[in-house]
Amino acid sequence: IHSDLFGTQYGDLRVVTLGVAGAASTRLLPRGDADQCRYHLNAAGGRLYDAEYDAGAGLIQLHRRSLESGRIVKTAPITVSDAADWGAFKFAFDDGVGYLARRHRTDQRVQVWRLRFDAPQQVDLVYEATVPDFNLAYLDSDDGYVLLADGIGRKALVVDAHSGVAELHPLPFKFADPQILHLRP
Repeated sequence: IHSDLFGTQYGDLRVVTLGVAGAASTRLLPRGDADQCRYHLNAAGGRLYDAEYDAGAGLIQLHRRSLESGRIVKTAPITVSDAADWGAFKFAFDDGVGYLARRHRTDQRVQVWRLRFDAPQQVDLVYEATVPDFNLAYLDSDDGYVLLADGIGRKALVVDAHSGVAELHPLPFKFADPQILHLRP
């Protein structure tokens, strides 16, 4: 559990009913519980997901959580043999599919991997290319598209995870946690 200057707690999984006057939040799991939030919490398709990365073990775990209890109900592990060569691991989820994006520390390659929760042993590389001066800071996905956003250089890389085709877009603004709402052809 981490707390900021104002005493706000991070790592808790809480539920609150919005729109109900005076609604209190309810902690789903006790502090120190093994299923506590992994800091990559994401909702998609009416499901709750989370992810974690252990660089020392070269292990990435994508989790699906129970909406009622917050507990991890399914884990899809991915072993990464060359973890030390890669940085900026980012995660996104899209209705039963987990995406992982990473950027190579020296040669500026960017990769996007897809893992389906119904076939966790199948991990597919859907995109790989050298993208010069791209600082991978954010990731989102929706309907088979993956958005990689540069937090410094004002660029967005949009990958069609079905075809592997990608487009790099320069933008006139910086990102603060972008979300895909609708992509027009």
